Amino acid sequence: VPASLAVCCRACRHQVLPNPDSSPKQEREWCKKEGRMRYGMRHRPTRRAEMDPETSRALVQAIGKMPPLHVAVYQGGKAFVKRFPVTTTLYLFGMILMLFASGMSVSEEASDEYAQLLQESERETSMVEQALNKVAQASHDYNSQRGFLGLSCNAACTKAYEKLQRYEKELKHAKDEQFKALSHAKSKVGVFSMYAVQEARDLFWRTFDQGKGFAKRASMWDLIFMGVGSMGRDEGLASFILRLAMQVLINFTMGLMGALVAFVWYLWDIVKSYQPDPVTAVISFVLFVVAAASMVATYLLVLYGTAFSGAYMMVYAATQNMRIEGGEGGSQGPRGHIGSAEGDGVSRVLVQNFFDPSMCPRRTINYPKVFDQSGNNAQTSYQGGGDAIQGISMGTRVKLTGLQSQPELNGQPGLVCGKDGDKFIVRLESGRELLVREERLVAHVD
Repeated sequence: VPASLAVCCRACRHQVLPNPDSSPKQEREWCKKEGRMRYGMRHRPTRRAEMDPETSRALVQAIGKMPPLHVAVYQGGKAFVKRFPVTTTLYLFGMILMLFASGMSVSEEASDEYAQLLQESERETSMVEQALNKVAQASHDYNSQRGFLGLSCNAACTKAYEKLQRYEKELKHAKDEQFKALSHAKSKVGVFSMYAVQEARDLFWRTFDQGKGFAKRASMWDLIFMGVGSMGRDEGLASFILRLAMQVLINFTMGLMGALVAFVWYLWDIVKSYQPDPVTAVISFVLFVVAAASMVATYLLVLYGTAFSGAYMMVYAATQNMRIEGGEGGSQGPRGHIGSAEGDGVSRVLVQNFFDPSMCPRRTINYPKVFDQSGNNAQTSYQGGGDAIQGISMGTRVKLTGLQSQPELNGQPGLVCGKDGDKFIVRLESGRELLVREERLVAHVD
């Protein structure tokens, strides 16, 4: 069977052997003519790797045993704590510091001296502001004197550039004097004081807001470009929302991790400005970093937890709907690709492996129809088998009867592919698997 027709053939549940040299359009027209198409295919099918039948069955069974969300969260959290006890301890310690640590209170004398020295440092602060204004004006004059695209510079441009360099040196000197004055004032209260802790908090939330702003802007542009790029694609709304959600998570991860790096970069200047001894400086720096990292981790955990909890609840609800009341239950395998009207294409395994000989070995089963390369009818069978199970053998063709919860399924043919407890696993031609009691099955002959 040509690879380009593999999905088409499995969609109609028949073995089809058309002309290997036919074009994709001719293949689709041939399928429609023979009544093999359950849904209109809007593009040429692509080659898809098929999952091993045993792996497929194990995956379906594992999904069917999914625990509720609160149980899954508890089990996952417990496993993480056991595997990473040090990381968990540091995280909890950092959150305690972030939520409850406000710094050590200082004496009244130290507080008064700190306030007086800060007031005296206003002179240095005003000098810095004046130097900044001079640098801004000199930079404007220099840029206006430059030639086209800044590729040439005459005598006036050179003079303006020298003036700009002189003002930049004055600005650097003014900032150094300001830092010394502020550092002398901060040394009176200490790096663990409430003033130092509050300054570190202000720095963290400032960089944190900048990281979130970056993530929001990036997500807005992603929404615009992804929407434009999806106009000419065969993509459904669910796929678009899923891609956008993943991109938003990536943007916030990048933005907040960048904010954490910026916080750590500027934090050392704050610690150094309080003039602590080397040991105290290192300890305070580590404590501030642990608290900041814990807060960033908490924010990301909430984002990822919200996204994956929603996905988990949808999958869990789907597994619960697979069960039929009164003993009959099963799972509906998707029947299409993302964007089709029939399914989301996440797991084609049940559709592609329907009537797969490896699913029910060692018994002869007749296919409904088989076509050779000329399109003529032919009859074939494959050898399968399995031990007899209470009068019904694995691989037996049966019909459903007596279903009360879903009467629309009565009369539909299927294939017995296994047993789960006292119920048989029956696969319908639609790709759906049901758990059915023996009294609900009757033999079916094509």
